[in-house]
Amino acid sequence: MKLDELELLQLFRQPGGKEFVRFCNEVIRTTCWAHGVPQSEVSTTLRTDIADGGVDTRVGRGISDDKFGYFETPSVWQFKAADQAGVGPADVTKEVSKPYARKCIENGDAYRLCICDNLPDEKKTHLNRACRFTPECAAHARMGR
Repeated sequence: MKLDELELLQLFRQPGGKEFVRFCNEVIRTTCWAHGVPQSEVSTTLRTDIADGGVDTRVGRGISDDKFGYFETPSVWQFKAADQAGVGPADVTKEVSKPYARKCIENGDAYRLCICDNLPDEKKTHLNRACRFTPECAAHARMGR
């Protein structure tokens, strides 16, 4: 049986978003492992029902030969298992302004936001722009392409 994209989105968007978070964490851990980043440098949680300070996952070391463009520096990751229509610039500003996210960004971590949906380029650009104009992450934000 092969799942199509819509079925995957529905699976990942279960209440609480735990399956989407699990998937994202596995991709991050696998990428780090493949590039020699020790697992001790990757901090994850599956708990979506606790205050996280704006950070679901943190990678404490960058990957110098990163081919994806998301891992070149230490980074913090926030996951949203929501329809893209429910995530706007105000949401991005709110997330990067949370205490722990802001602290990590100010210390040089890149900020990564993963949304469980297909975003048109215009929306990605709009969200990136909203984040880049937030002083805390002006130089470190990037939305997946």
